Amino acid sequence: HQSLMECWCGDSYGRFGETTGCKCTDASDVGAGVNCVYKIEKPENKTEKPKNKVGKPEKETGRSGNRIQNPGKEAQNPGKKAESPGKKQAATVPTTQALVAADSQDPAEYLGCYEDMFDGSRDLPRFAGVGTISECADLCKNSMYFGRQSYNECWCGDSYGKFSESTECACEDPADVGAGVNCVYKNKLHRTKAPTTKVHTTQAPVLIEVPGR
Repeated sequence: HQSLMECWCGDSYGRFGETTGCKCTDASDVGAGVNCVYKIEKPENKTEKPKNKVGKPEKETGRSGNRIQNPGKEAQNPGKKAESPGKKQAATVPTTQALVAADSQDPAEYLGCYEDMFDGSRDLPRFAGVGTISECADLCKNSMYFGRQSYNECWCGDSYGKFSESTECACEDPADVGAGVNCVYKNKLHRTKAPTTKVHTTQAPVLIEVPGR
């Protein structure tokens, strides 16, 4: 598994060599760009042997010799044609500008692609979940900025650009934005609270009458 508990499968491994960058005992972030690899132990095959086939009974026939129809089975509609599955159309991948324009209902302004680190010093420090641009904006509504990274992870913060800009983002990819980089947006859902003004009231003096004076 990799990154934030992502599960990757295959029948071979080690194509790129070993590394020491994994944090396999970390319960939240194993590390991006690395895999903690495990072998799956296959269970014993306990399938039963097929039983001897019994000869099929003769078809039930009526007096005329024709096979008796099942009275409960409804006749198929002869006028309805079977739909042809056909070929699936290839999904078109929009550009970053088209993605933001098409998602114009999202309260977000695209700011650029920036590098990120996995050593605990994240550029946008708070992980909020995964989602689209609009979903990340809502998940990070308490922050001024948010970034989308890797498999649509949402990271929130009130500043960005701690590391250098990058050209490795795939912000237009609907599945994998890229690991180690953030597509950064200004969150227009974020609203700063107006400072509350404390009103100081002065209590009028209370006159107490003392007997004998």
